[in-house]
Amino acid sequence: MQKGMLSTAIIALIAVGVGACANTTTVSAGSELGVVINAAAPIVPLGTAAAVRGQITLEPAGPAPQAMASFVLNDGVKMVTDTARPQFNLDTVQLDDGLHHLRIDYTDGGVLLASTGSIPLYVFNNSQQALFAQAAAGKPDFLKVQRKSLLREIVWFDGREGDLEKHGFIRGGRVYITLTDLIRHIGGGIVWGPSHRYIEIHRNNMVVRVVPDSSTIYVDGRKQRVDRPALRIDGRTYVAVRPMCELFGIGVDWNYRTNRAMVGLAP
Repeated sequence: MQKGMLSTAIIALIAVGVGACANTTTVSAGSELGVVINAAAPIVPLGTAAAVRGQITLEPAGPAPQAMASFVLNDGVKMVTDTARPQFNLDTVQLDDGLHHLRIDYTDGGVLLASTGSIPLYVFNNSQQALFAQAAAGKPDFLKVQRKSLLREIVWFDGREGDLEKHGFIRGGRVYITLTDLIRHIGGGIVWGPSHRYIEIHRNNMVVRVVPDSSTIYVDGRKQRVDRPALRIDGRTYVAVRPMCELFGIGVDWNYRTNRAMVGLAP
């Protein structure tokens, strides 16, 4: 892409409200851990993604554990380091123009401690102009369409990507999605308590009562403690996928290669 065309594209993106361009931006896929992108050329922020060109430097943003950090590009590990604040230099000229996926994983002895989740990167060194053409045309659904096509969900059910209303994230080594998304996929019913102070899940003759931000749950009236309480964020209740599924006898495996939690529903 020539310099003049790049400037026009950037102006068009700003005009439709994508966001001001800068040489540094922070992108997050919903996790507490994000990615800081630094570049010589302007970066175009796209909500949970970014459009980049030329040489860029990537580093973690947010709380990062003291552990091995792996920079993964398109499911391939590009760098592993135990430095306190790692940086990964990427020459996007070596990549095809179009969509790529980046993430940073922190692991300790094979145990995943934290992950940024999949961060979409648009590379537009040469011919990636369709993205900007959509923006220049003033299409109102531009961001909605792009975000839907960009993110690969972190939770899969019976080998199929979860159709999640809100994207999942990793916190404290656990994968979280909304309770409504989980029950919609594994089956069951939800009963909301007064003022949403608690939520009851009814599934296969079991009743599990969850209290947001509390480590205490009730399984068929019996009190239990969980290591990861449900979280109340922006009016929605998020639950840790593995412990909640295991209450109902549903297995969950973590796929380190694809960075996905695989929920097995089939008998």
